[in-house]
Amino acid sequence: ARAIYEVAQGERPANQLRHHVAREQLTALAIRGRAYARHPAARQAHGITRLRQVTGVQCCVVNDDTVEASVVLVGSIRAHAMALRLEAKAGSWLVTAVEFK
Repeated sequence: ARAIYEVAQGERPANQLRHHVAREQLTALAIRGRAYARHPAARQAHGITRLRQVTGVQCCVVNDDTVEASVVLVGSIRAHAMALRLEAKAGSWLVTAVEFK
């Protein structure tokens, strides 16, 4: 969850998550990350430590192959909420949906 959020903030290359996040979701995250990185507020915050901790995770088993999770990430300034849908694919879990609040 933390790595996905970092891609969405333009702090991490999307390619690092190509085996863990569905292609369409990863493309959307990369576009969001590039847009965020170009925003003037992001440029002003450059150099500020952005370390975030995952402080809360709630999971709901939808079926044997699907799990939905909500995650709270807390940084130095504020907290962020995130929802994920993970599906079992080829012996591992793949994030197929991501939503931020």
